[in-house]
Amino acid sequence: MQNPVLVRVMNREDVTADIGDVSNTTSNLDLSPVERAKNDANRIELEALSFNENGSISPQTVRDFVVSMPQSEQGGLLDAKGQP
Repeated sequence: MQNPVLVRVMNREDVTADIGDVSNTTSNLDLSPVERAKNDANRIELEALSFNENGSISPQTVRDFVVSMPQSEQGGLLDAKGQP
């Protein structure tokens, strides 16, 4: 095969809004940086963002965002102390 493609057949009721997050984790094929960015953009809840006085996003906002990601994608985003 020169260009193999993985095809999954699913029942319509099994296709949820977060199917990309569920199926595209590191246990499967790696996502490109662009694909990761698209997934991350869909995960952001703008009303949940908090900002520092200078307008930058707070470290707590970054931590909350990382923790909301599938565990398989959290590696390397927080240090041992939970800092981004």
